[in-house]
Amino acid sequence: AAAAAAAAAAAAAEEEEEEEEEEEEEEEEEEEEEEEEEEEEEEEEEEANILMEK
Repeated sequence: AAAAAAAAAAAAAEEEEEEEEEEEEEEEEEEEEEEEEEEEEEEEEEEANILMEK
């Protein structure tokens, strides 16, 4: 029974680690998306400025 409990605890810990890694990956993806959006906004502003100058 002790071995089964230890195995269950190890499996639970491993599952938790996987969940944490998935969360970290999701956060990184969100950050990348935000950066891309910011870059797009900056490009749009630059284009608008160029049009205004003409």
